[in-house]
Amino acid sequence: MTASRYFVLLLACFLFVATAAHGEHLKNVLVLHMENSHTPANAAASRAIQEVFGRDPTVQIFEEYLDEDRLGVEGAAMADVFARKYTGQRFALIMTVGPPALRFLAQYGEQLWPSVPRVFADVDGRPAQLPPNTTGVYGFFRFAPTLDLALRLRPDVQHVFYIGGGASGEIARRIIAQNEFRPYMGRLDFTYINGLPLPQLLNQLSGLPPHSVVIYTTFFKDNEGNTFVTANLAPVIVAASNAPVYGTLQGVLGSGIVGGSLFDFGPQTHAAAELGLKILRGTPATSLAVEEGPPNKVVVDWRQLKRWSIPESNVPPNATIMFRELTLWERYRDYVWIAAGVLIGQTLLLMVLFLQVRARQRSNVAIRGLTMRLVHATEDERKRVASELHDDIGQRLSLLSAQLDSMVIRSGNEIESQELKECLHEVDALVTDVHDLSHQLHSSQVQHLGLDVALRNLCRSIAQRNNLNIVAECADLLPELRPDVSVCLYRIAQEALNNIVRHSGSDRVEISVSGAGGRVTMIVKDFGHGFEAAKSPAGLGLVTMEERLKAISGTFSVSSKLGVGTTISASLPLREAVAGHKTEETQRGSAA
Repeated sequence: MTASRYFVLLLACFLFVATAAHGEHLKNVLVLHMENSHTPANAAASRAIQEVFGRDPTVQIFEEYLDEDRLGVEGAAMADVFARKYTGQRFALIMTVGPPALRFLAQYGEQLWPSVPRVFADVDGRPAQLPPNTTGVYGFFRFAPTLDLALRLRPDVQHVFYIGGGASGEIARRIIAQNEFRPYMGRLDFTYINGLPLPQLLNQLSGLPPHSVVIYTTFFKDNEGNTFVTANLAPVIVAASNAPVYGTLQGVLGSGIVGGSLFDFGPQTHAAAELGLKILRGTPATSLAVEEGPPNKVVVDWRQLKRWSIPESNVPPNATIMFRELTLWERYRDYVWIAAGVLIGQTLLLMVLFLQVRARQRSNVAIRGLTMRLVHATEDERKRVASELHDDIGQRLSLLSAQLDSMVIRSGNEIESQELKECLHEVDALVTDVHDLSHQLHSSQVQHLGLDVALRNLCRSIAQRNNLNIVAECADLLPELRPDVSVCLYRIAQEALNNIVRHSGSDRVEISVSGAGGRVTMIVKDFGHGFEAAKSPAGLGLVTMEERLKAISGTFSVSSKLGVGTTISASLPLREAVAGHKTEETQRGSAA
């Protein structure tokens, strides 16, 4: 035998041993249900079992449904079926759901699965006798609480019709109901209907007397042997009845019943499965006491309250209202609150922004007013200094020039006369400079001659002193400009020309003032060195020009390019620049 065959044989042995070991560790659980798999009770019970036992991956579940009413198979025959079906299968736990399954296990369990622990989930109270090695959870159909609910919702009830099937367990359940209804005897009229064929039952329900209620329990079989599913029959009974129908089983909720104290196989089976899981983990069944399951819940169908015109205020505090249809407000309440919150937030934000804008506008107005006052103060100071230069220093220098001229005439010494002439020349030059400086400081030319003449004189003076070619063009509207606008444009031109002389190196300058496009615009352009505006911080001169324009609601811009030159533009609305119109800042500045 080759090495590969040895390897295959060893692998097969290993897998066989592993599979056998896995099979030995599996815990098989057999669940016996009453009725069939389509009933809501069994569906809820199966979900609970899967949820609990699903926590242990070694648990393997087998589920069987006795379907005792539909099949009509004797218990012994069913036991024989299970014996053949599960031959050789070992179970760690047997679990039952419902009274028929528990009765079957009590009769045939030891024969089929001897010594296997058992857990039950039952509904008709605590069983009187239990097989050995058995524990479980029991519950009750609560008939009196269901009747109390009906009387609370409809205090005028006089007749109670109890509806149930004709199976033996259902007849026994009617006796329990009669015992619970005993305290109501005398004040209410009770009629018990069990196993009545369906056509007769529906006919009787359609003609019930006024002030009646129907209590529907279970209906597995009628007296003719016909079988039914309780939950499936409930809508038919509700549709035929001319009185409100109440139930005792969770599975019929939503089929048209008003409500009731409802037994739910889901929580009941869940509690029983928890006991079964403890047994699978090693706890003996005999050490686990039989316990009562979770209490029934009182539940009301909101839609049936509306159908039977029952006030919601009649619903007891301990009842749960199901299937409530939300009002328009309840349906969109969260969206309305979110929208309202967003709207309020946006409104508050807009208010804050509005207040900030108003505060900024007031600040800008105040700043512009202050700028105007500073401009006016600067102009006043320029006038004062110009007057001092012209009227005092200029006159004294003129007097000194006259005295020196007189001394030249009287001097007989040629050398002395030449020196006096030189002094006289310097003094005359100084008089001229003081005279020019006083005119630069004082804007009297603008006030008396107008912006056009003042600009041309300024250009001529600077051109002569600095050997520049300055071309000036002024529109005819200039005499109509307000005095403060004319002074502002004159000072900007003066500052711009001085900057060109000092920094640009240009030998040609163009300056124009026009009123095109509804705006007064002054452009000063040179063709010198230029600069990069983005990299060069604005100097004091440019800042002063811009602030002057802002004070009269104007705009200021500078564009420059290396090697090409610089263009300065000052502009403001024509309507605000003409005489007779004053801006708010100007008015504030004048008032100050």
